[in-house]
Amino acid sequence: MYITFTKKGISNGYITKMLFIMKLTTVLLIASLVNVSAAGLAQQINLKKNKISLPQLFSEIKKQTGFRVVWDSQQLKKVGQVSVHFNNTKLTDALDQTLAGTGLEYTITDRTIVIREEKVTVIDRIIRAFSDSDIRATVVDEKGVPLIGATIRVKGTNRSTNTNDKGEFYLAKLDEAAILEVSFIGFRSREVSVKEISPNVNIVLKEDASKLDEVAIEAYREGSQRLSTSSIGRVTSEELAKQPVQNPLQALMGRIPGVVVSQTTGVPGARVNVQVRGRANFDRLLTNDQPLFIIDGVPMAAGNDRVSVSSGPFGSAIGAGLGAFAGINTADIESISVLKDADATSIYGSRGANGVILITTKKGKAGPVVVNANVSTGASVVSKIPKMLNTEQYLMMRNEAFANDKLTRTNANAYDLLLWDNNRYTNFAEELIGKTAHTMDAQVNVTGGGKTSTYRVGGAYHREGTVYPGDSYADRASANFNNHSQSENGRFTMDFSGIYSVGASTLPSADLTNGILLPPNFRIYDEKGQLAWNEGGFSDGRDNPLAQFKQEYRSSMSNLNV
Repeated sequence: MYITFTKKGISNGYITKMLFIMKLTTVLLIASLVNVSAAGLAQQINLKKNKISLPQLFSEIKKQTGFRVVWDSQQLKKVGQVSVHFNNTKLTDALDQTLAGTGLEYTITDRTIVIREEKVTVIDRIIRAFSDSDIRATVVDEKGVPLIGATIRVKGTNRSTNTNDKGEFYLAKLDEAAILEVSFIGFRSREVSVKEISPNVNIVLKEDASKLDEVAIEAYREGSQRLSTSSIGRVTSEELAKQPVQNPLQALMGRIPGVVVSQTTGVPGARVNVQVRGRANFDRLLTNDQPLFIIDGVPMAAGNDRVSVSSGPFGSAIGAGLGAFAGINTADIESISVLKDADATSIYGSRGANGVILITTKKGKAGPVVVNANVSTGASVVSKIPKMLNTEQYLMMRNEAFANDKLTRTNANAYDLLLWDNNRYTNFAEELIGKTAHTMDAQVNVTGGGKTSTYRVGGAYHREGTVYPGDSYADRASANFNNHSQSENGRFTMDFSGIYSVGASTLPSADLTNGILLPPNFRIYDEKGQLAWNEGGFSDGRDNPLAQFKQEYRSSMSNLNV
């Protein structure tokens, strides 16, 4: 008997093939992992922000990329806010741009970004030591005068120094990227880069104008507010230009301590009441508490009184009416000075007992002929229209009032319930004061002159609508001229100036705001579209408010001040 044994094994060719497959699999796996890592780091950031904190930036990075950011809050406080403009920027590039120059660096591990302080090697310190700069410079004013004791501080550090008696200072071993903060009392602070400083270039500081150094205009002198012992308030043309008002006195509201300016009504052209250091009379019908008004040294004849015969559309307040200052163009005024105490107003005697307001108009400037033109337009609405009852709410209130008083409704006492249409509704607040008031203003002036003579000539037109229904408005056309001449030695001067204005108004004959309290079912128009009167044959003594437009109030004013 023969027994045959068969030995099974693996051939060398099979083993070689298996090893090749394993190697190929390993290579492909490593390549895929590298590709995933590269794809993660190549994610793009889109963000544009001015002055954003680093925690906010890192939160945005996490939102866009999914990478978690870890940091030490104490380290980030030293950096403050940054400005970033990333447009499809790679994650690593975005981090490099953000952290450049901050003393921070980052590492990325397993989709986690770690922010930490930058590690400075010995080689880096050697390079910085050779690249640091020693700074010597001089701080001067605009006239080239050295500023003694000026403070120079390295921004973001505690290093600082002061200038010597020649205005010079020295700082050693400064980084070329450092910023110097230069400051001196009475001058505007300035930041200067170390790269901008050279031995032959001075650091120039500009004076910081103080309120004490503004020109104070009194009756008998013009000088610095710093040297004045009087109580004087002043508003400049720059401040006046910020308020597009028809009456220049409105621009004084809230700008000068001790001066209270109040409007009698919001209708354009209305008189404005001015009180300096409180009310100075007990009975306005007998005495006047308004200050003395002077334009270019000439008292204004009308003062601040009303120049209209009837108060009409300007309301029923005492002194209400068309104001004289509605004829003065605000753009022609250089400054308004308010003299408040006895020292400042003494030269005017009893006329200045309630204070004095000095208005100085603009003068010409020496040089070539300059033409300035400006046209502006605007719109205004009532800021808050009162909420009124609708007809249903009004009728409910009226019926409840009769029930509470246990009265019987009759045509005499309940005409709005029994005779008027109970389904009619009119919101009189919206109807009477809900319109948009449009304003248009146009200015043109010409200035020029030489060393001994200057001139300024100009014209203006102002038109202002109302929030009333219809097309009522108030407008003003004005012209002004000014000529200043002086001798060669400046001992003799002569000024000749004048303002002429013409104003007109087409306002309704009464203040329409009185009609806001009419019942909401009050009839305005009849079936033919005409103004309605006495619905149900009964009159309660209140007229249709729109009837005021049938009695148009026309007023005109001419003003000449030379």
